[in-house]
Amino acid sequence: STQSTWGGVTMLSSVRPNPGDREVYDEVRIALLKNQAAAGLHVGELSVVIKACNQVLEKDPFDVKALYRRGQAHWRQDRVKMARADWQQVVRLDPGNDEAHTMLQRLADDEAKEKATMKKMFSSLKNSPSPSSAKPAAVAKSVPAAPDVAPRVVVLSLYGTLVRIARKQTPSPLLHLLQDLQIPDLRATVDKLLAQPLENAHGVAAAVAAGPELAKRFDAAVEKELSSVELLPQTLPALLALRKGGFGLCLVANCLSPYSKPVETLGLLECFDHVLLSCELGLVKPHPAVYQLVIEKMRCRAEEILWCGDHPGMDDAAPKRIGMQTLQVPRGETVSGAVAVCQRLNVAVTD
Repeated sequence: STQSTWGGVTMLSSVRPNPGDREVYDEVRIALLKNQAAAGLHVGELSVVIKACNQVLEKDPFDVKALYRRGQAHWRQDRVKMARADWQQVVRLDPGNDEAHTMLQRLADDEAKEKATMKKMFSSLKNSPSPSSAKPAAVAKSVPAAPDVAPRVVVLSLYGTLVRIARKQTPSPLLHLLQDLQIPDLRATVDKLLAQPLENAHGVAAAVAAGPELAKRFDAAVEKELSSVELLPQTLPALLALRKGGFGLCLVANCLSPYSKPVETLGLLECFDHVLLSCELGLVKPHPAVYQLVIEKMRCRAEEILWCGDHPGMDDAAPKRIGMQTLQVPRGETVSGAVAVCQRLNVAVTD
């Protein structure tokens, strides 16, 4: 089992080997970690898989099995970009690895199917009457959430809901950059950047044709903010309590690519069944397709979803419009959305 194998790793970690035994010690530890990863995949403990594989790869960055298994864990968590990176590395190290080739092909097939689904979804939304052109009776077609339906899926936003930027700048580094560049349509430009898979701050600056000096200043400002990102109190214990309570969890956020890093570094990635970020989706809230995609990914009805965030439009009005239940946390970054959800659902949170 994963617990017994992890127990072996923990016990071994407490042992201080003699210098002459270090090689044997490392071999045993790596073998235990690999077994832990394999067992974790078998029972679906994906955070355990990633943790074990990371420790193996710290010792040997070219371990093919660890790369492949970590890729499987990322894939099951819907982190396609990270899964692809691991499997591509496997193929580079072992060109004849059929399993990695098969999974990369599967990713390509899945992406083609998802693009077709999104195209169909966009087409139906495009053909639907807009609020301004619809008849009076059609304007009021918001679907109220059924009050007697118990939520079984919780959707949470990120910044202002689960994490805060302790050294938050006003205006934000992005708005400051766009203002310096005298971009006329700020809202449209921001939405476009939020929906692009730009690797880092330099990529963002390049996307708006910022000169070297502005790009350097923007990079420093982003780094300053990112270095101060922290979890709101009791966020991880609350998320764990929700998982233990049997709730499906989905993270949905409008997120500039560099600002997606805390999802992994703060331990949030392992807490969610699906993580849907605008910079990876190519969509930003409150586009209706985002909310429909959540329903599809979580395999539930709209009324079975409790959507929690701090934005009155994106996290309250928009999900309510299609029948989801909502919980708006107060703006000010003092109360974790995960804790607020636990209070709403009467789920006990323990440290």
